[in-house]
Amino acid sequence: MVMEQRILLIDDEEISNFLAKKLIERVRVNCHVDVANNGQQGLDLLNESNAQHQPLPDFIFLDLNMPVLDGFEFMEAFNQLVMPFKNKINIFIISSSMDRLDSEKAKQFGAAGFISKPLTMQLVNSLLGE
Repeated sequence: MVMEQRILLIDDEEISNFLAKKLIERVRVNCHVDVANNGQQGLDLLNESNAQHQPLPDFIFLDLNMPVLDGFEFMEAFNQLVMPFKNKINIFIISSSMDRLDSEKAKQFGAAGFISKPLTMQLVNSLLGE
């Protein structure tokens, strides 16, 4: 039996979240997608899952430019979290930024990759494994 993959989308653009969630659910049948509209909501969801002993996401797709807590601020706070299995979460920056410095900074924060928006079927399959 294949385990359900869990994904957390963190992006302040509601349309991007809606489209990405639909795309992921279409490409990956055995997948659960949660959505947060900024980095703080993402941290809150992670802390809530951990406190309730719920599974953490396998993947986080993280936008950089958001209000409240942006992508880099989220990564900084995420790196400070103490929770079991946190190191198994793969974080991919999904951004419209083409700035090479953003990509380098994402690697320094421990991101698994830096991807340009929008997500595509091929990209989802390659990121989540065939």
